[in-house]
Amino acid sequence: MTSDKFIDHVLKTNGYQFQAMICNEEMAELAKELSKYARGIGDREHVAEEIADVILCIREMCKVFDVDALEIEQRIKGKIDRYFEVEDKNAKVRKKAKR
Repeated sequence: MTSDKFIDHVLKTNGYQFQAMICNEEMAELAKELSKYARGIGDREHVAEEIADVILCIREMCKVFDVDALEIEQRIKGKIDRYFEVEDKNAKVRKKAKR
């Protein structure tokens, strides 16, 4: 079964509200695994498994809310641009503070 067919099946079977709750749980599990890894008690395989779960859930939510790849890429670009704007501003502030 393809991932798209799987997503359709899960959404039809469980509904989007239930899957939104599952998405929250999967993101929490990823956060837990990342925390464990940062503390030296986790492993890459568990992190990769949780990333896969979160990506599936995110794809489900994209389908539910009709968000396509182009929109995601545009929003990512906007966030990257804002990040560097803030970073440049902060660098100028730090430079002034060193004087």
